[in-house]
Amino acid sequence: MRVGYTTTGTDTDERTQFIAAALTLGFELADNTPCVSNVYSIDRTFEPGQPGDVRYFLATHSRGIPIQEIAAIWRNHDGPLESAKAFPGRILTIADNQSHCEVVTAFDDVYQHSALVYMRRYGLSRVYVSDPHNLHNEERQALEVLDGFAKVIDNARDQKSREAACRLLAQHWKPAMCGWVKAFVANMLELRNLWQEAPAAIKIQRDNLPPLVIPKGPKFKELLKRWT
Repeated sequence: MRVGYTTTGTDTDERTQFIAAALTLGFELADNTPCVSNVYSIDRTFEPGQPGDVRYFLATHSRGIPIQEIAAIWRNHDGPLESAKAFPGRILTIADNQSHCEVVTAFDDVYQHSALVYMRRYGLSRVYVSDPHNLHNEERQALEVLDGFAKVIDNARDQKSREAACRLLAQHWKPAMCGWVKAFVANMLELRNLWQEAPAAIKIQRDNLPPLVIPKGPKFKELLKRWT
């Protein structure tokens, strides 16, 4: 099966953060592409040790989820937390097999979309995570529990077990969100250095013609001096 991809620019911190968030959620840099490119131009002139216009080639789907869905939540990040806040009530008010199945099916989306919101808000400095470069045991355990929480809901067949499930969810929710954010931070750090592995190129603008992109070659320094 052929997998599509899209190129996403990283000329701003927000774009780098979006790529890191997508990778954290399981998206990958696309196979059969350069994965990352680094292009200098009149707009992104060459400076020793500094990137040009860095772009990543990101797969358009992960586990059937389109990247557009992730981008929509990234832009408007209020809804998922409202859904998360209401989720324990959905568990407690399960009325029949159909609603039970709906709640089980809905959990992973609510959980991962909420994690995306926390990554976004961390990037905006709206949430604080202590020791962001180290995953603690409590956070690791919380991630393991909530990764399998849909099964916990599925097994909750009476009111007592549903109440216990809600307590388990409340206990592990914040540590799990901290764990997601820390994975996001690690991916951001890796991305910010990845441009150094990409072959450099030069983009030359031409009147009434598409730009000409020339990869690094024998006369690269001369071309840099002339066109950037």
